[in-house]
Amino acid sequence: MKIGFSSMVCPNWDLATMIARAAELGFDGVEVSLHDDASLSSQAARLAADPDAARKRFDAAGVRLLCIGASFPIESPYRDRVAANQRKIVDAIELAGKVGCPYVRVPFGPIEWLDTRSHVLSRVGEAFGDLIPHAVANGVTILLENGADLPDSRAVWFVLDAVSHPALQCCFDPCVAMGAGDPLTIWAPRLNRRIAMVRVCDAAFDERGAFQEYRLPGEGSLEWARILPLLRGLLFDGLLMFHWPKALESALPEPDEVLPKVIAYLRERISERQEPLSAYRKDKYVPNYGAAPQPGAVAT
Repeated sequence: MKIGFSSMVCPNWDLATMIARAAELGFDGVEVSLHDDASLSSQAARLAADPDAARKRFDAAGVRLLCIGASFPIESPYRDRVAANQRKIVDAIELAGKVGCPYVRVPFGPIEWLDTRSHVLSRVGEAFGDLIPHAVANGVTILLENGADLPDSRAVWFVLDAVSHPALQCCFDPCVAMGAGDPLTIWAPRLNRRIAMVRVCDAAFDERGAFQEYRLPGEGSLEWARILPLLRGLLFDGLLMFHWPKALESALPEPDEVLPKVIAYLRERISERQEPLSAYRKDKYVPNYGAAPQPGAVAT
């Protein structure tokens, strides 16, 4: 697994600072988010201004640009609006190709007009299908991300199955899914090897499942101590991308405070030795990995 953090964590850092801090703290890479709000796009503007120089800067630091986040809604019953945002996403795909970035993340919504769920998902699938040739031409994989309006793994799987192309995989946000009542034991095996990125965040939820506040991984209601071993069991070797919406909620702690804690927590959890699991809970007939039986011994 590769560990990165999003530019949403550090909206006031420029690209050079992002790269330097990622290298210093031991992150494998970063995600740069594109957004209509210019305050969230300073790092992206630097990328677009001189892709070759940006690529050399990443290489020199030993840090990768792991993903470009294209936060442009792709669902609308109005084709002109979809086409306008598709053009922005194509620009992001072409930029990713120039800087050697493997992924472009595209969220589900917000959903503009929820007539019926099947109609919305069909429109989303068609819109993503139109982007596939651009992704292939630039050597980029598009990551469909679950969002607040379509938060569950069933919706993600519908679109992945409808498009059915290796250039479309998914980024899954367990925090969003938990708010929709989609637990780890459902979304992880359902999406399985189609998951290329997992959003790492945590939050407190009340007893009714309502969101209360963001928290660091391991300090909230999500069970990251269970999520990471299960992902390992699925042979997940993709991206763990820390998401901390500091850009939208200025009261959250500063990146210099949270990033060292996040990388330490994730490295520790990933490196933990996983205990062998028995087929039955409290199974007394656990496997015996002792010495091989001596010649002539009777097996029991």
